Amino acid sequence: MFLNTQNKYFLFFFVVIPNIPLIFAASNNKRKKMKSNHTQGEWKAEILDKSLKVLTDDYVIADVIGFNKKANARLIAAAPDMLSSIIFSNDILMEVADLDLPSGVRAKLLKAMLTLQQTIRKAEGNI
Repeated sequence: MFLNTQNKYFLFFFVVIPNIPLIFAASNNKRKKMKSNHTQGEWKAEILDKSLKVLTDDYVIADVIGFNKKANARLIAAAPDMLSSIIFSNDILMEVADLDLPSGVRAKLLKAMLTLQQTIRKAEGNI
């Protein structure tokens, strides 16, 4: 279904997966800059005061304890960059969804979009 709002065209299509109806919208507009509730700035994993921490220049995000501390700290520190990459990837797939694609490719595209959107909702606390 197409919708024209002041010369901005939107394509809506529906995907129904058992118990999870979703609407994807692709448009010719750029996505607005993400507003996020997480601590801004570059996150990094460092040893501070003899403890492994994830921090920015101004804040300590987490004290990392337990098994695999270094790997867990690196993963936590990469989270904001990964979220931005996932949002960007979803935006690109939404633009590609406008193209005339074979049904097998479209099914894979929709599955990828669903996975990305579920991850975004989880990261933003909307799950």
